[in-house]
Amino acid sequence: HVEWSGGDPSEPAGSAELRLFFYTRGKGTRDVELVDLMVMHEPGISGRRAFAFNLPEGAPPSFSGRLVSVIWALEFHFDGEVTERFEFFVSPTGQEIDLYAHGGDDLPKYSDFSFGSSRKKKEKWGNRINRV
Repeated sequence: HVEWSGGDPSEPAGSAELRLFFYTRGKGTRDVELVDLMVMHEPGISGRRAFAFNLPEGAPPSFSGRLVSVIWALEFHFDGEVTERFEFFVSPTGQEIDLYAHGGDDLPKYSDFSFGSSRKKKEKWGNRINRV
């Protein structure tokens, strides 16, 4: 659930929104992808609402790499102002995938990666990805 309170009681609040999104942080252009939005019309100066969001199929996991990281967050907007942000992890383990921890030693070498005839090489790649 989301809770809010505050504001000027003499001025009714116009709207409140809860936004689910992910963004990139690191080198290059920052990308932001709005995944879902819950709009609350006439929310009052205080209130509480239950919410549920479904992650889209193929949503990127939370990870931290040398050049870029993917961060998931919820933001609460009250009358157009961001009042709160909560960052969280999206992954099978519930933890951020740390690409630094692998150091590249256990990742396949470029020469091991191929498309086409070598089934053994594909299985090797798949097994390494599943352990991450």
